[in-house]
Amino acid sequence: MLGASILFVLTIRSCYEGKYIANGKVIDNISVAWQTSKVAFHIIAYGSILLTILISMNSISYDKESGIMTLYLSKPISRIEYLFGRIFGVWMHSFLFMFVLHCTIFFIVWNKTGGMISGYLVASLTCAINLLFFVLYVCLFSLLMPGFVSALSAAGIAGLSFISDSVFKIMGSEMVKQAFQIETQKDIALWRIIFPKISMLQYYADSLIGENKFN
Repeated sequence: MLGASILFVLTIRSCYEGKYIANGKVIDNISVAWQTSKVAFHIIAYGSILLTILISMNSISYDKESGIMTLYLSKPISRIEYLFGRIFGVWMHSFLFMFVLHCTIFFIVWNKTGGMISGYLVASLTCAINLLFFVLYVCLFSLLMPGFVSALSAAGIAGLSFISDSVFKIMGSEMVKQAFQIETQKDIALWRIIFPKISMLQYYADSLIGENKFN
């Protein structure tokens, strides 16, 4: 899967070549590379979340059904150690999948434009927190309910977080406030404080990518 994903990412390298025209003006390939790389960053990050949910869904239940869990626990390994090892393994697998793809984009841009996108790889490391949350959520809840149900609820959390955080960000912009004459809310709803900030972390990672495009 990783190899196929890298090949897919390599297909967008043509976006960094040639000339583009918008409103009668020629857009240089550096600006195109900048925007394309940011879009690819989010696609890879959200795709990695989906992959993490799918892998986590059956990681523990498969061990339980196949008897591998019993084999592990028959050795001097506690249940907590087994659980930690499973969670860490799934998390590292998902993180490396995402990070390798982000590195591929990073080096394609460097090769095609001669410039490096500052903060790109740091932003990728930040997104690893989201992956860890979903590994913990799906793996732990799969002990209490079918893996499919825990995965479906995790996907619901991701979708709801994306919608609520996006709406909150849009409604908080000065342009929207002035257009609809919305007053700034001093108190934030308790559910918004408690609810996982999946998209907010994604927005924060995006803000880490340097504003000066290339260094």
